[in-house]
Amino acid sequence: MSEIFVLFVPSCGYDGKVDSKIVIVGAGPAGTSLAIRLAMKGLSPMLIERERFPRQKLCGEFISPECLAHFVDLGVSNSMLSAGGDHIFETRFYEPDGRNIGVPSSWFGGEFALSLSRERMDWKLLERAKQLGVEVLEETAAVGLSRNSPSQGVLKIRKSDGTSAERETGLIIDATGRSRIVSKLVQKNAGYLNQTPTPNRNAYIGFKSHL
Repeated sequence: MSEIFVLFVPSCGYDGKVDSKIVIVGAGPAGTSLAIRLAMKGLSPMLIERERFPRQKLCGEFISPECLAHFVDLGVSNSMLSAGGDHIFETRFYEPDGRNIGVPSSWFGGEFALSLSRERMDWKLLERAKQLGVEVLEETAAVGLSRNSPSQGVLKIRKSDGTSAERETGLIIDATGRSRIVSKLVQKNAGYLNQTPTPNRNAYIGFKSHL
């Protein structure tokens, strides 16, 4: 979970009112967990995600013991533990010559770690959010940002079928990780982005295999 950060964007000057719409962009562990916690506090956040869940995600599939306490807080502990993942009580590291050392999972604040696919973990979290009444828009991308008052912003979204819409919000939360989708929209709206072409990215390919 620590691989994904949540950035609060003060682009619209959230006025602190409970009835002011909160929009979270990105339904990974950070965004969905936050949506669940807000819903449990009586708020009604909207969660926007460009993919459709469940979806494959390249990941180490190792949930550290300290994360299990968060599952309890979010009300998903039983569903996570019954989702088919293996319990990991020790992680062993090997050198090329065969020497090795074991690190007990208990060193990290829990009895065991959990080996569970990101696909299943994310799906369980999203199911919980929907159960609590979180409005979830899947296959929807954030494409623009503007302000219609000092305390109210407008997020422009586009669905996979090409249709566009706008959502008024008092607070936008960027939970898109390193892609920083909303952060870039804020910078672009303020004229901060350099308009020079972005260099081509290195052509790395990621894959995983279950053995």
